[in-house]
Amino acid sequence: MQSVVLRGNQDGYQLVLSQAASFEAIKLELRGLLDNLAADSQIKDKTISLMCYPLNAY
Repeated sequence: MQSVVLRGNQDGYQLVLSQAASFEAIKLELRGLLDNLAADSQIKDKTISLMCYPLNAY
């Protein structure tokens, strides 16, 4: 099971974190996903920022 899922949408990306995963597992998986995203040649702006919202905010 994945600890982190990165979903693209029209506004950018959404990260979904597994509640069952350890913090270390999430950090490792997130680092890999962000490294892959930063290496993507189709992305013009290499700045990556995160905004965190609780699940019930939507």
